[in-house]
Amino acid sequence: MLGKEIRRVNRVPGVVTFEKAKTIGIIYDATSDQDFELMKNYVRDIRATGKDVVSLGYMNQKELPNMRFMKLGLDLFTRKSLDWKMKPHNQVVSSFLQRDFDMLICFNLEHSVPLSYVAAQSKAIFKIGKYDSRFSGLFDFMIKPQSTPTLKQMMEQVNHYLTLIRNESKQTS
Repeated sequence: MLGKEIRRVNRVPGVVTFEKAKTIGIIYDATSDQDFELMKNYVRDIRATGKDVVSLGYMNQKELPNMRFMKLGLDLFTRKSLDWKMKPHNQVVSSFLQRDFDMLICFNLEHSVPLSYVAAQSKAIFKIGKYDSRFSGLFDFMIKPQSTPTLKQMMEQVNHYLTLIRNESKQTS
């Protein structure tokens, strides 16, 4: 089903360096309080570089817990938003998917179906995600960690590789 979603999206893929990226979308599993707090700090740090960052977290629960509030650019959706195929349908997800991001960073470490749908439907120019041979057409750049990473470890890997990707004009000098 994801293959159909990938083919249905009208996008022109390309490589965008972190320096050149103006808009960044981030998707992740927000079920854990620790991962949610980690993502808030990650988004804050990227925004400090002058980037427009929007994150979309999936909570594998029916409802948002009382202590979990959405903030501008830190959106969440739950199982209540999913149809029988595990495809998300709600205003928060639709709004995220309507954005033309320069870069999409997918922290879908457990290969959650709802997050995979969001990644497949995104029109981002440069899509980054964790390596899995089943998703070879989904991402433009895949990171293959040595072992099963935590969210923090994957963030460090993404940051490392984003600093290595350089603009062609700089490489020729």
